[in-house]
Amino acid sequence: MAEGKSAAGSAGCKTPGERTLARQGTVGGPPWPLPTGMIAAACVAHVVALVVLALSADNLARAAYAAPGILAAVHVYGLAFLTVTIVAAMLQLVPVILRQRVGSTVRQCGAGVALIVGASSLAAGLGQGVTALSAAGGVLLALGLLTVVVDLAAALWRAHRSPTGLGGTGRGLAMSGFWLAVVVGVGLVLAADRGDPFLGTAHTRVVEAHAAAALLGWIGGMIMAIALRLGPMFALSHGYRARDGAWALGAWHVGVVLTCAGVLVQVEAITYAGFVVLAGAALIAGSFLVSVGRHRRRSLEAPLMHLVAGVACAVAAACVALLAAFGVVGTARAGVVAVLLVLIGFGGGVTSGHVFKVVPMLVWTGRYAHLAGTPGAPRLTDMYPARLALVEAAAFALGLVLVVAGVASATSALILAGALALAAAALTVLVAVVICITVTPKVTAQAAHPHHVPHQGAHA
Repeated sequence: MAEGKSAAGSAGCKTPGERTLARQGTVGGPPWPLPTGMIAAACVAHVVALVVLALSADNLARAAYAAPGILAAVHVYGLAFLTVTIVAAMLQLVPVILRQRVGSTVRQCGAGVALIVGASSLAAGLGQGVTALSAAGGVLLALGLLTVVVDLAAALWRAHRSPTGLGGTGRGLAMSGFWLAVVVGVGLVLAADRGDPFLGTAHTRVVEAHAAAALLGWIGGMIMAIALRLGPMFALSHGYRARDGAWALGAWHVGVVLTCAGVLVQVEAITYAGFVVLAGAALIAGSFLVSVGRHRRRSLEAPLMHLVAGVACAVAAACVALLAAFGVVGTARAGVVAVLLVLIGFGGGVTSGHVFKVVPMLVWTGRYAHLAGTPGAPRLTDMYPARLALVEAAAFALGLVLVVAGVASATSALILAGALALAAAALTVLVAVVICITVTPKVTAQAAHPHHVPHQGAHA
């Protein structure tokens, strides 16, 4: 996409939600309670993961990274929170972006239940040392993820063959979907290896490459693709340098390929090159966000705040990994710091920030979009929890700094305090979601007199 073309499509939408409603009528999409319910369940898992992390502060400080509590916390965070939230958002956004539905409602419901129950059972089994529970959870999770892979691939193929094609965001979704397929496939191989070992000495390398593909390729790549599309929309930004976003997304996936390949074949030069490319991709994304911020027509809100902070965390993670590679800092703790910066700082932060806007968008479109323009109808902006978003941002920043400092200095008290602050931030997100779903928004004076309402077409 060329510069200036970023928000052209929004200009033709006379009423907020008009485009989404039109796509639901012609393309089809999930009923709003499905993605909203999945996100709510994921937010509960978010709080649980951070509480478990707080309870594991001593093990994290002692570098006992394979302790059951830490394994459980990481799997709940990455699977039950991040993956479920990403899939839920994807079910709603792909039909709008690509004009293609991702599976039927029945298949979406089945996949959602399998993901939530499977991820929770897998993490619980790892935390309690119950092999049967973790195995059953792994099977359910694999079924849910396979359903997502197949349905997303079918939607992408139909979009590719359509007159409009995939577009930049569609290509980003395709690359992330590829990494999800890799993660599922390698996960099945690792599961088979546990029952009848055949990987031998390659087992550790495969596990590390699998983790890198999941964290950087699937989670990081999908968050990049979705956030770089939604960030400008939520900021009402026009005329930004859209091409920078495309370059950032492409470079990110090149970096993932190099990192995973270097880990798998144990060639450090390739791994280091991957870190450098990932840092470069994040810097390009930062340039993109600066352009979005300069052209925004709305005050700074949670999605853009967390996106900027998340990109900074991604750059910092790559720099920490490079410093460890050249022996400037300790390798083991530096690696954990880098993972925390990407998993929580980038993945969790950007996801939480967008939940503050995505859930109101889903609820508003399902409940109030057909009333847009009528006296007394709430606007989408009436549903944004601005105060809760500020509280969450402050608690999140404090918690992340404390956890990273605690891991780097092997101080359990800092890790505990940071994890509790992060849990408070996650609880704030959950409260915002519950309020959005259950409470009728207070109508502003402008919404009560629609002829005074400024144009809000970018929310479609």
